[in-house]
Amino acid sequence: MRIFSSEGCGLCRIISSEGAFLLSAKAKGDVMRWQVIVSDRQSLRRLSSRLRSFPGFRILVLKNGRSILTPRQEEVLMTALRMGYFDTPRKLRTRELAKLLGVSPATLTELLRRALRNLMIEHYSELARERSG
Repeated sequence: MRIFSSEGCGLCRIISSEGAFLLSAKAKGDVMRWQVIVSDRQSLRRLSSRLRSFPGFRILVLKNGRSILTPRQEEVLMTALRMGYFDTPRKLRTRELAKLLGVSPATLTELLRRALRNLMIEHYSELARERSG
């Protein structure tokens, strides 16, 4: 796995500013397909509106797929992301995030592992379907 960062991507800034989580991005010809997870319908509406106004961008499909995460897993992941838990270097430690969420560090670690596992399974199963189809 490789992780890339960008300092100048306007689309990335829009996605991030709406609290969305970019699950995957794939280019095929002139089309860029993104899978983005948002926390609620209101966030989806705001994100869709902002993306539609971005120069050269069109939304081809909006899907309300089955939920990959439980509501608690989503809450924990989004809080961790917003608070800088996944940043390098981390902006807060596991113990601090656990205290903020009102759980033990062991419970937090388990919630994060299960949520990330669900996201990884979804991501890689989608890649497998695309390659076989």
